[in-house]
Amino acid sequence: MQAKSVLGLGEQAPLLISRLEWHLAQQEDQVRDHGRWDQVQAVASGADPVLSGTPQHELHELYFSIMSLAARKIWASSGKSTYSIHPGLLAALRTSQSGELPRVIFERLQRHPNPLVIFPQPIPATLPDGAAANVHGFLVHGRLAETRGGLCGSDDPQRRGIGVIVIAGVLDHHGVEVSIDQTQLTLPLVTDHFTIDQIVDQVLTAFAPQPGIPLASERQRDWLILAVRLVLHVLLYLCSEGADIAERSLPTRNSGQNRNTNSTKNRAPKPAKIYQVGATHGPQLLATAGYENLGRGVFRAVAAAHEGELPRLLFHQAHQLDDLLTAALDDLSKMRQQLHITGLARDTLQARVLELEKQTAAQSADLKKAMATCERWQADAESYRAQAEAVGSPEQLAELRLALEDQAQQLAAAHRQIDELGDQAATYQNERARRRHYSPAVVTGHQSEPAPDSAEELVPATWEALLSTARALPHLWFSPAIGDTIANLQPRPAWLAAAWNSVRALSHYAQAKHRARVIGDSMTTLRNFSAYLHEHSNGTKISAAQVALSESDAVINNPRLSRVRIHPVPVEIDDTGTCLYLAHVRIGHSPPRPRLHFRDETDNHDVICIAYIGPHLPIT
Repeated sequence: MQAKSVLGLGEQAPLLISRLEWHLAQQEDQVRDHGRWDQVQAVASGADPVLSGTPQHELHELYFSIMSLAARKIWASSGKSTYSIHPGLLAALRTSQSGELPRVIFERLQRHPNPLVIFPQPIPATLPDGAAANVHGFLVHGRLAETRGGLCGSDDPQRRGIGVIVIAGVLDHHGVEVSIDQTQLTLPLVTDHFTIDQIVDQVLTAFAPQPGIPLASERQRDWLILAVRLVLHVLLYLCSEGADIAERSLPTRNSGQNRNTNSTKNRAPKPAKIYQVGATHGPQLLATAGYENLGRGVFRAVAAAHEGELPRLLFHQAHQLDDLLTAALDDLSKMRQQLHITGLARDTLQARVLELEKQTAAQSADLKKAMATCERWQADAESYRAQAEAVGSPEQLAELRLALEDQAQQLAAAHRQIDELGDQAATYQNERARRRHYSPAVVTGHQSEPAPDSAEELVPATWEALLSTARALPHLWFSPAIGDTIANLQPRPAWLAAAWNSVRALSHYAQAKHRARVIGDSMTTLRNFSAYLHEHSNGTKISAAQVALSESDAVINNPRLSRVRIHPVPVEIDDTGTCLYLAHVRIGHSPPRPRLHFRDETDNHDVICIAYIGPHLPIT
């Protein structure tokens, strides 16, 4: 077999199809002459052939003609899909090996069901009668029974096996093809898994004259083994992942043979769709090894990754498997090294996170002490103010006024200390959140989902960033005008942290309330925001001392003071688009003592409206 015979493969495929069509046309005329064309249609539809009344000496030939024409009819009705196998690929497939394979792998034939497979460069063989022949290919269909019975499509879920008609040109003593031989085989697929040897044994058993009696000749045995192995290896390649199949079709050429019979009336057959198989892979094999040195191919089944998917079938040359194994071992070694480096980095970062948590806890304790001192001084200041109002003596009044000024100075200093500690606490909170946000995949160069809690703890650095991030929190609505009031606030870390933790706590409260309502859980600890802070066990919390659910009666009943607390709401809440906002959260202690005003609509509308973040609104 010389490589030069590969030339002209594209032209040989249509000629082979035309020759096969001509031969089948002769069989069709014979069947029609016997008045049995209806049996061809019946068998192609799944019925058993009925040949009663046929002379015994004609029965065998007529039966096989009907089966061949029924298979041709199924092929034609499926679009005449035809695979043309490159000789280089075919030579590699003939020596291929495989282990146990799943039966469902043949479901992948549904891409082009009932195909005709042709070999532009035929395979020499010896037929059972001793005649030399060239194997030109085979025609695929489905069988409804393992032996006799009607035919069906290879994609029919009721099929019990794959039917094959192996097509060979019979040679005379001069090496000239004088006729076409068709061997009809059934590849049984009744078990979940199979091997090539098992299918070969089952076919040999089916051809035996009686159970336990061997075939009539070794030539018949050798011919069947060659045919079955060749067919199975080609079909497995067509079902393999990444098979080299050109997704383009070429029309067949008219053979020029006018049949002039009663059956066709000179009608040219419908062109077949020819798909080139191995057009890229085959020449590469020949260029690197040649026909004599082609390596053994190996088929390997890979289980499906997900339920309902078909298993994958891979085809490799033996030397390719060695290269793949070496590459896989190299990758595994690199992954182990990278995993070790990642583990060291993880341990270092975890130690840093623990250190930051200790520092944050210490800062939180200092902040609580400062807040307690501030509250005590505020109480003292109120007491001094009340005493000053009750004292009528100018001397006592002057003395109390001095004490009051001193307390005010101490209170201002406490406020500054609280804000400074708050700034430090916000910085530590951000750094701890960033450390928790670390993923080992960063070291390996892969993306991973951040932990939601750690990512949410990051405090935005500006008021604009805070608003942009907070608008994405669930169950919160922000007034479009809120940016006007927030723009005048300084971006102090303590204020940003207090505001950010407040909107997070409001969102978590609304989420918890929504979840409890959906599952029918108790709402006792979620009756309002303060109850959530005092009694609910889960979610982000802030100090309940920062929250006031309403204003004093003096503010509510004063039109001037209540008017500045009217802000926008969605029209679904109020047709006027505005409502009174009384609930608020303390954001900062030092001037301008910023506040966040919100309106709790979780009972009726499953949302919390936030309309104002800015300086403390007037109360007198």
